[in-house]
Amino acid sequence: MSHEIACLAPDPARLQLLETAAHVLGHKTQPCQALEDLPETPELVLCWDILPEDEDVRKKSILLAGQNYPVDIKEFFHVFEMPYRAGALVDVIRRFFGSGPAYNVPAEIPLGNAVFRPRESVFIPENAGNPLSLTEKERDILLALYQAGKDGLERSVLLDKVWAYVQGVETHTLETHIYRLRRKIEADPAAPTLLINDDGQYKLSYL
Repeated sequence: MSHEIACLAPDPARLQLLETAAHVLGHKTQPCQALEDLPETPELVLCWDILPEDEDVRKKSILLAGQNYPVDIKEFFHVFEMPYRAGALVDVIRRFFGSGPAYNVPAEIPLGNAVFRPRESVFIPENAGNPLSLTEKERDILLALYQAGKDGLERSVLLDKVWAYVQGVETHTLETHIYRLRRKIEADPAAPTLLINDDGQYKLSYL
């Protein structure tokens, strides 16, 4: 399904980069070089170093920023600091429109006595130890399984949700990420109790 995406950047070269990411997924774009050029109700805004003034628009924006923005700006934006990976931007656009793990997610997700904070890509163990940083894919695996609920997801569906836009994902990719993720979040990775595989379905046991 094609969506309308506003691309906001101060110069044509940057606009073209933003539009390219949207066009990869077949979306239509509206180029804007200033805030006043934005449409009234954009579905999504890709913006480069320009902050939309309206809070509702900010919540629907992906900001490609320099290194000088405060941390709390991430309350509203998915922030890409320069240099950014084009593939990662494509991935976030897909999630925003529901092709992968949801973009708008809770700040905290309780998993038994542990806590998963998807916006920060952090997992806090049940013993309230130091927060553990998650990679982008580790976060997306947990998000996809959280959204699947008690039914979980079979391997092929989980692969599609987390790596959907990538062509030719190797067969061991998911297993490798699951292995590394369990080493972070499980008390005993060899006998997992949180991220389990039940009759071919990956699931989170505490949902």
